Amino acid sequence: MVQFQGPIPPLSANHGYEVVFQEGEDNSIIIETVFRHLVSEHGSHWMDRIHFYLLCVDSSSVDPSHRHGFNRSGPLRDINKDMFDRLNDLPLPLRKQSECHNLQDPADAPGGLVDNETGKRGIRYTVGEVIRRMDREYVQVYARYYYHGRAGAVWICHVNKQDGKWTVTKMEMRLIS
Repeated sequence: MVQFQGPIPPLSANHGYEVVFQEGEDNSIIIETVFRHLVSEHGSHWMDRIHFYLLCVDSSSVDPSHRHGFNRSGPLRDINKDMFDRLNDLPLPLRKQSECHNLQDPADAPGGLVDNETGKRGIRYTVGEVIRRMDREYVQVYARYYYHGRAGAVWICHVNKQDGKWTVTKMEMRLIS
């Protein structure tokens, strides 16, 4: 069952905030902060079922909960090499998109993300690169996970800069299945 939790303004609309499309150092740090938060807060639920993380950045400006499916995305790209190296301390190994594929989702079994070499399952966490910048120390970022065709979620992550460090302070669930 999919639950949608209320309308939100599209990122392209200007509602008193600046929409930042260019990738800068702060954006990269914010994206890394959200990935770390997703893995630490939501990854333990999957630890007995997954063997790797696929971390992607979504360059679409469309709210992922409006795409009618967790595996339907805007243009995804792998995280950059520097971030990949910094995130190698996560509990499971990281994979690139080219190193895995989606299984088909037949009626009798859920699809999912599979490592091309080992055949083992993983989970994809995606963070949107388009950030609602409310001010210099507060942003909102779309984030989601995809485990298989019937397991995924979309959030709006509220990220604040506190004492010079970006921290996820709140996650609003937008869609879950």
